[in-house]
Amino acid sequence: MRAAIATMVCFTFFSFVVLPFIFYYFFGLEGGDWSPIYSGMILLSGIIAICTKMLLEEISSLKEKVDEKISK
Repeated sequence: MRAAIATMVCFTFFSFVVLPFIFYYFFGLEGGDWSPIYSGMILLSGIIAICTKMLLEEISSLKEKVDEKISK
């Protein structure tokens, strides 16, 4: 859970602090029009982090089960 929160915080910082400067420098665009998209991307980054954590835990448990069967 901490990984998901950290991912969302980092993505929020990157989206609202770093990207507006980059967009303004290269394209001259204001960042206000992109806020709903950024919010959705922040949510998706948290979901991806949570799902990745769940998959890694499941793979680890399956690996332990296979190792137990092999050692018997």
